[in-house]
Amino acid sequence: MENVDHALFDMKTAMNKACQCRSLDIVKYLMENVDPALFDTKTVMNAACQYGLLDIVKYLMENVDHALFDTKTVMNAACQCGSLSIVKYLMENVDHALFDMKTAMNKACQCRSLDIVKYMMENVDPALFDTKTIMNAACQYGSLGIVKYLMENVDPALFDTKTVMNAACQYGSLDIVKYLMENVDHALFDMKTAMNKACQCGSLDIVKYLMENVDPALFDTKTVMNAACQYGSLDIVKYLMENVDPALFDTKTVINAACQYRWLDIMKYLMENVDPALFDTKTIMNAACQCRSLDIVKYLMENIDPALFDTKTVINAACQYGWLDIMKYLMENVDPALFDTKIVMNAACQCQSLDIVKYLMENVDPALFDTKTVMNAACQYGSLSIVKYLMENVDHSLFDTKTVMNAACQCGWLDIVKYLMENVDPALFDTKTVMNAACQYRSLDILKYLMENVDPTFV
Repeated sequence: MENVDHALFDMKTAMNKACQCRSLDIVKYLMENVDPALFDTKTVMNAACQYGLLDIVKYLMENVDHALFDTKTVMNAACQCGSLSIVKYLMENVDHALFDMKTAMNKACQCRSLDIVKYMMENVDPALFDTKTIMNAACQYGSLGIVKYLMENVDPALFDTKTVMNAACQYGSLDIVKYLMENVDHALFDMKTAMNKACQCGSLDIVKYLMENVDPALFDTKTVMNAACQYGSLDIVKYLMENVDPALFDTKTVINAACQYRWLDIMKYLMENVDPALFDTKTIMNAACQCRSLDIVKYLMENIDPALFDTKTVINAACQYGWLDIMKYLMENVDPALFDTKIVMNAACQCQSLDIVKYLMENVDPALFDTKTVMNAACQYGSLSIVKYLMENVDHSLFDTKTVMNAACQCGWLDIVKYLMENVDPALFDTKTVMNAACQYRSLDILKYLMENVDPTFV
């Protein structure tokens, strides 16, 4: 320090290292002999808190302008690293209004420091923090000790027992769930929600414990199973299937839920372990198409008797929802005689899926569908992108421009009317008929556009 240009040092890192090795002497020396611009006092203070160095914190608090660091952050750092001695010092020497006690408490719960929580509960104005939030944080971070302390020392009116149980289930804390179940009246819980939360976090242990220790009347097994499917917990689904009376849930709904949320592993397990008579393969396949689960569609196509579902409906569903990947798979793996290409194309137009229309136009024999009908459907459903594609890629003699324009007017699609007016030979449609159609179907915006852009001699 006495013989080298200080600018050649990384003083921020040096200060951090001094704190890390708990050397107050070095910190003092650097603070007194180094240009403050070369390090960050906030970082020094936070490092001191992080490593639990009360002597360095005291030195900084007593010798450095408090404006150079954030007292809230200092307290939060002390709580987060579980340093009760620093917390006590700050509480005794700093105006409590300068702290964010809610955040500080949350940090204490996060590091599971029961000592800090106790100290704050006994020494801080309760108005400065929210007991509900503290309890939920204790559950979130799995601190049974803090939960016990709060349950035994805090007015129950200050928190909601239902929320406590739900939080314990949501964060998978079995020991807290057990404690609550053994020490609190079960009627104070919302067991339906608690079970749902346990399924949400995939905690088989909690689900098992609740199933074995709670009156079944307090929750709905159907909802539990559906939640397990919704959140993709195969272990919970297996447990319920093997240990619960099947009459307590609806197998159709369970399998549909697995498809809806795209859990192939759950769907496979159910298909392999449930009596096929208990579910409807058609509905399952449609659900898989609806939620765009190509893996499930493939599995069903490869493992289920095709007679159990309607291929037409499956392909139409894929088109209806605009899932090109599923539609391509089906088109490439299903006997064309099992579906109607005209209906498939119409469904693609209805859902305005240009990708599917392109695929069909490029890969299917044009004789299998009617281009006029395709164009009219595109106009009817207002898909300008499909209309453009057809106009640019299909022989115009294959459709009737008059009918196309009338369909656009009939359905009130101004953007399609504009496109046709600007890109098609006016001789190919009857402007009078177009104008009359706009009036007939009360499309004021189309009528205004035509009045402003069409030669009056054509009207």
